[in-house]
Formats: sequence, structure tokens, C-alpha cells
Amino acid sequence: MQNLINPFVKFVKQYDISMSDYTKIFDEYTETVRYEVESEINKTIINLMRSEPTSIIITGNAGDGKTRICRNVYENLTGVQLEKWDPKGIEEIKINGKTIRIIKDFSELQDTVINQELVRLQNAIANQNEYYLIAANEGKLTHALVKNQELKALYDIVTSQLSDRTAPKPQNLHIYNLLHTSSSIYALKILQEWNKEENWSTCGACKQQRKCIIYHNHNKLKEKNVQVLINRIYRSLDASQTHMTMRELLIQLAYVQIGGLSCEDIHQAKGEVLQEQACKVYYENLFGHSASADFFEKIPGFMEIKKYDPGLLSNSKVDDFIFNGDLSGDDSAEEHDRLFGVNIDTEYGYFKQELHQYRSLYKTDENLGLALANNWLPRLRRKYYFESKSSLPVATSNEKSMIAFKFRQVFLQILKNEMVDPVIQKSLIRGLNQYFAKQIVYSPTHALYVVNENLFIYRIIEFSSFRWNVEKKDRDLDYAASSICLEVDSIQLKINLLLFEYLMRLTNGGLPHILSDDVEILINNFKNKLIRSNDNKDNILEILKYNQTQDAYVLRQITVNGQGSNEVDLEPEFD
Repeated sequence: MQNLINPFVKFVKQYDISMSDYTKIFDEYTETVRYEVESEINKTIINLMRSEPTSIIITGNAGDGKTRICRNVYENLTGVQLEKWDPKGIEEIKINGKTIRIIKDFSELQDTVINQELVRLQNAIANQNEYYLIAANEGKLTHALVKNQELKALYDIVTSQLSDRTAPKPQNLHIYNLLHTSSSIYALKILQEWNKEENWSTCGACKQQRKCIIYHNHNKLKEKNVQVLINRIYRSLDASQTHMTMRELLIQLAYVQIGGLSCEDIHQAKGEVLQEQACKVYYENLFGHSASADFFEKIPGFMEIKKYDPGLLSNSKVDDFIFNGDLSGDDSAEEHDRLFGVNIDTEYGYFKQELHQYRSLYKTDENLGLALANNWLPRLRRKYYFESKSSLPVATSNEKSMIAFKFRQVFLQILKNEMVDPVIQKSLIRGLNQYFAKQIVYSPTHALYVVNENLFIYRIIEFSSFRWNVEKKDRDLDYAASSICLEVDSIQLKINLLLFEYLMRLTNGGLPHILSDDVEILINNFKNKLIRSNDNKDNILEILKYNQTQDAYVLRQITVNGQGSNEVDLEPEFD
């Protein structure tokens, strides 16, 4: 056996943005495409252009893959590999006697050219004499349309689709907004594609494989359970309306896979360098703990992932297992040795060595316990979270207990089942009541009280008046459901993971300031839309009043007349 260089590792390395030249992650600088990540929206657009051509505009952020789709359409329709884009940024092809103009990036064109092409597109839509495929950032597109009043017809078609993802698409122009694609769908596809065994056959014959953290990462990332748990974190990003572009996903997952290392780095590593490389394990890379301080700050989505880091939350059962699980002499000891024994990511048994020294009171003048906890505990929590396979009680509940979002699993299950259980509905209404009143509110009928800061009730909405809808997934557009819609009188509250977590915490005794910055605008806008002029009779007031016996605020009705007032307890019975 000898030291070998894996060409696939070199491919992944091109997404390392710490390198001086990483231009190959941009489609414009790519001559050939290898290891293509399949997307359903790409197939949808190609099939549409091939079978029933219509004009299409693809919008989204830089890095969402707009230009790559344009390339794929060109190559699929012509059967010719596109080695280099025309300097003007416009390619024209003919298929079945029809002309298709492909503009790979509106942002690269001068304003006069953009205007000319949009006028030509509007005429083409009316006359159906040619078709367009345009990649454009939404802001650039709408700005160009607003500037020219002659383009109002085109503006109306475009904005109606941009404002509503589910709006019907007219026959003559389809808008596909890649901001609506789900990061989790692409993340899973990348993990699965990159960790196919054929990409790593070279490593099997390399003599350095036992000390190679890159090969170790592959062997773990190919496991279905690890892929599912990693993808669930990206699913949490979807559910909190955090969008990562395809480019951002490729950059981050490349770092998860190889930690910025190359085959040459592995071959040359000895001593302390080898120990440092052991920290480049995938579960550390995912949350940026093995990266430089500014690496993850460059992309907002990277910072959002840290919210779901299982290494940061203390869990007594898990922590006890990490430090003491090898002492029981039963199945726990076997599982402990499998996870934390002599492995490359435990620095070849160094953790067990330090644990033994701590137990044997080695160097009693030093706080070895604190050093052990600081150096190892967060890292090994992450390892346990992703790699524990046993049926031990401590393992069966780690999904709920190791992530700071306690109700994340409930929310994701709702999205999967496409229905909201009545018990959850009542909990969410209870949470809204407590947010509106800033107090613990009791409502046996589960009505929603829309109140002001003085607990005067503007409106009471009965539980039966609410409509609950779960978003539908759209496989053809790579969209996974990400929110629940609560609706009353055509007024909607879109409940994402953050808002769901916040309301469920309030219901279950959580503090009102936790997550409040992420959700208060949403809730306050909903409340303001619900408030309307008091339609009660002038001599009747409805308020929330504190009940000392029940230690909660309850509904009271006060009748006011010339002889005084009479207070009525509308909800005297308590559970």
C-alpha cells in the first residue's frame, strides 16, 4: 500500500472558501460539471421547455443555482456541452422550429439591454413567436419592470407569482423562485451523493486510511442514521424560514466532509498536527467548532445552524454516561467503549487516558475534572447524539433532550402528518392568550382573548372559529412544508418553528423573553389585525381579572348603568 490522492477529495476541496482560488464553485468559471446534484425543479424546467415551451424566469439569491439550471437546459435541449458562456451572457437555441433565448444572469447586463430584452419578452408572450429562459435576482427584475410603464402587463404577471408561491402559473410565463426551495432536500442529496462508495474507492488502498479523518468522516456520513439526524437540522432551518443557497450548502457540507483538509495534509501529518486533525471530525465541522473564528460568520445560515448544536446543552443522563458509562459492567460499558474508546476522533484513546487520570486523582493540585469537561464534554455530546445506536434508556430520548428546541420534534411531526392535533391547537391558543395579556390566562373554552395592556378585551374569538392548515410539500419544486397557518376571518398567522416553540414554551411555563425577539413582530401584527372596534353594548365591559384562588387571570363581564356596576363571573368553574 502507498499514499494515494483521492480525486473526489480534490473535487470537494474546491468548495473550500479559505483557498486563494475557489472560482470553480461559480458556474461561470466551470467548463465541465461533475457530481451534479439532481434537483426536481431543474427537471421540471427542462421537461417544460422540451415538451411545451413557455417563457420562464428563475429568481433567487446569488448562489441559488439559477445559472446552473440555464446551463442544464441548454445542454439538455441541444445535446452539446456548454464549455463557455457567450460574453454577452445570452445564448439562443432552436428546437422543433422554436427559438429560445437563454439569459444566464440579468445582473450582468446593462440597463438598456435589460429593458430591450424585457420589451422583447412581453411581445413574445403576446405573440408566442419565441421563448425566454431568464435568470434574474428578484430586486433587479422588479426594479427594471417598474421603471418602464410600457411593461405593466409583464409586471402584473411577474409580481402576482412572486407574491404567492402557490398562485396558478399562466400558460405563457412561469416564475420559479429558488428562495422557496428547501435547504434540507438539497443537503440530504449532497450527503448521499458525495458519500457513495465509488467516490472513495481510492481511499481503501491508501496506507494512511487509519489516521485519515477525511476517510473517517466518509464512513460515518454514509450511515443512514447520521444522514437523517444531520438533515433534521437542515429541516429545522427550513421550518424557521432560514434559506441557504445551493452554493452555501456546498461550501458548508464540503467543510463538514473534509474540514478544509486535503490528502496531502493527511499524508504529512505527525504528532500534534495529527491530534489537531482528529478535531476535524464531521460533528465538529458541522457547527464550526473546528473552523477559524470568522469562517462561519461569512454566511448567515452557518450561524443559524449553531442553534441546534447538541453539544451546548447539558443533559445529566448523557453527561453521566460519557463520564461513567464504562463502569457499569453491562451493555452500557460495551456501548461506551464503542463510542469513546480508541477511535480517531477521541484522539486514539486520549480521552480514556485523561478520564482514567481524573479518576485516579492524578495531579490532585490541578482541576482535572474541569479541564476534562471543557475539553471533551461538548464534543462527545455531539458524537453521542449522532452515533449512539443502543437501546439504552439514555439513548432513546436524546433527540428531544439534547437540542435546545424542546418542541422541534412535535412541530416536524405536524408537518409530516399534515395535521394539527386538537391538543396542540389548544396549547397554541393558550400561548397566544398569555402573550397578549402578558399574564397566565385561564380559558376553559379555549377562546382567544384579544386584550390591551390594561387587560380590556377588544374581542373574544371562540376556539371553533379558528381554521388550521399545514403547508403542503411540493416535490416538483423541491419544497418541503415549513409552517402552520392559523386563520380566523381571513386573518392569518403563519406559525414557523420559532413561533411554535415560543408559544408552546409559554403554555408550559416558559419565560416570555426567551425567543421573543424572533417572534414578537409576527404576533403583534396578528393581534393588530384582530383588534376591531368594541361591538359590545355601551354598558358592558369584558376584562381579564386576577383570581387569587386559581392564581390566573379569568374572564369577567361588568355591566355599567346609572345605579352603579355589576360584575359577573362568566367562567366560575375551574378544572
